[in-house]
Amino acid sequence: MISFKQFFLEYRHDLADGTPSQSIQPDNGKRADNIGSRKHSNTLAKEYEELNPKAHTPGAIFTGTELLLLLGDYDLEFQEGHTHKIKNSPWGLTMYRDPQGEAVGRIVQVKPLATK
Repeated sequence: MISFKQFFLEYRHDLADGTPSQSIQPDNGKRADNIGSRKHSNTLAKEYEELNPKAHTPGAIFTGTELLLLLGDYDLEFQEGHTHKIKNSPWGLTMYRDPQGEAVGRIVQVKPLATK
């Protein structure tokens, strides 16, 4: 007969049916008071930086190179007659052609603005 200590040390990682058991360690090593002292902190709030501030202005018009840069920034393609949502904002980019046949994009409201 083996001692309880030997049994415990040998089988502590598995239950009787062979499934892994929970850790017997009381702590995972993470401390709640260690948040601000990390070398590369990812828990502090950061200010939102817009890729293009004009893209969050309702009614703004984009043409030519400015439109191409905006489409590249937000990884969109020009599709005439379509409205593409701009990331996680309430704004969208409606694309159409003007009478001269030039590509134009206009910022429109896609979903209602959040109210406080």
